[in-house]
Amino acid sequence: MFTYSSEFHILIGKYSLHRSKLTLVGYSLPEIRARGTFQHYKDTYKPEHLNIIDESWNFYEKNTDDIFSGIYKKQHKNGKWIWIYGIGHISKRKPDGTPEQTLCIAFDFTNRIITDKNLR
Repeated sequence: MFTYSSEFHILIGKYSLHRSKLTLVGYSLPEIRARGTFQHYKDTYKPEHLNIIDESWNFYEKNTDDIFSGIYKKQHKNGKWIWIYGIGHISKRKPDGTPEQTLCIAFDFTNRIITDKNLR
């Protein structure tokens, strides 16, 4: 199971991630930055999962709960779709309470999803 960790500073668009992200989804940090963090995000997640992610983010913008998690489908650089389980923490908020910085750890959950489907 591959994992990666990332940190995102929302105000300045600064995105940092652990080197293992390259192994998990095939993209390096310079590739993500060259494309634009938000554009990369929109281009590599399943559209129906983007809605779920956006709804979740809207919840955290309006509430004080700082822990978030979810299972999403993301496209690997090689074109293959993988399932990712991510859990994160809003580590810093702006004075108005909206998230400013997040920390996240993600796991490749693909084999778990496939095994679960095969057991049904």
